[in-house]
Amino acid sequence: MSSTQNKTPQSIARDACIHSASKWLMVCALLLIGAAGCKNNNSVLQTWVGKSESELIANWGNPDLRNTFANGEKIYTWIDQGKNQYGPFTCQKSMTINHNHTITKGISRGCPSLSLIASSSKQ
Repeated sequence: MSSTQNKTPQSIARDACIHSASKWLMVCALLLIGAAGCKNNNSVLQTWVGKSESELIANWGNPDLRNTFANGEKIYTWIDQGKNQYGPFTCQKSMTINHNHTITKGISRGCPSLSLIASSSKQ
């Protein structure tokens, strides 16, 4: 006789709810951790605001993508791919540079943590 046969329908339903709730709690926790990582990544990139374009390239290497606009503003994007405990990822770090060659903004997408790779040079 299995242990399920000894349970009442109410206890089976309760166990299913508890199991389901614990899964949702874990999913919510991972989403919150991910959101915190985005904020942390963008704050790491914001440390570059006010620094020069040449200093950025000297530290990170040439960008993978370059967009230049009519007003002289540029957006450079570096793309890194990797794998961590959650699986493969593609990290995009973009920096906006004004016509005076000064960084005005930095954003990231899909990056697990930039605290290590933001300051490293790209090979």
